[in-house]
Amino acid sequence: MKLMKKTIVAFVSLVWLFIVTFGSHAQTTVKLPAKAYPVKVPHKTDAGVDRYWHVTQILCLGPSSGGYKFRIYGKAAQSSSSHTINMMYLLPNNRVQIAGAYIFPAITEGKSFKFDIVSAFKGYAPSSFNGFFIHDEALARILENERREAAQKAETVSPPPALPEIQNIVEDAIADTEIPSTEQQPSETEKDENIYNIVEQMPEFPGGLSACMSYLARNVKYPTIAMENGIQGRVLVQFCVEKDGSISNTVVTQSVDSSLDKEALRVVSSMPKWTPGKQKGKPVRVKYTLPVHFRLK
Repeated sequence: MKLMKKTIVAFVSLVWLFIVTFGSHAQTTVKLPAKAYPVKVPHKTDAGVDRYWHVTQILCLGPSSGGYKFRIYGKAAQSSSSHTINMMYLLPNNRVQIAGAYIFPAITEGKSFKFDIVSAFKGYAPSSFNGFFIHDEALARILENERREAAQKAETVSPPPALPEIQNIVEDAIADTEIPSTEQQPSETEKDENIYNIVEQMPEFPGGLSACMSYLARNVKYPTIAMENGIQGRVLVQFCVEKDGSISNTVVTQSVDSSLDKEALRVVSSMPKWTPGKQKGKPVRVKYTLPVHFRLK
């Protein structure tokens, strides 16, 4: 119950952010279907995402797969591996609607990028909206923590160290000398059991992101009960890539149906070992999210 309340509070805060951000700027309304394509779509990117994927333009290219295809252009502010980013529609009268979580590609600092997404909120984009808001909670939290730490360091002024008394120098040196232990100490990598959201080198599926998507598509077994009832959609699965590249802690973060959820968990858990993520050159545990698509033809 506490978790549900926190989730609701977080969502309400996000909605408030949309209203404040777009309130005085969302004057352009995108209407779909349009008379002609491509159509320029207004957008706003939060600071956490923008420090990596600096989005400069979004175009609607037209209908695709029951929704609409959007092409995203930009320039990399910093290098990064691929990452799952949230996008939301801002609707008239300050209402919001989740577009979905999309995989933003790996980027190299200073180089341009472009990629396509297809709207997937219940399979359809809204008939009219005022733009996209691009947001990632993990990246925003990391940026906020960095800014807070920098502010705290700026406020802290360390006093100059006191000079030791001459007669105590030898005694202090002897007292502070530690006798080396003969027991083997755990390495820094072994000590670090934290699960990171973003690291210097993100984990990678063998062969890259496209190979990962191909693996999921080939190995998904569409549940019969879902097929018979015409149930389709996209399940988001979050998991941890361990230091040895194995997959653990799989959990559904965006559900469609219990049978589809179960199959999504199965196929993600069955993935081969990844190349683990690294922080300061050492393998660490990293949280990752992947979409598993279920489409009926």
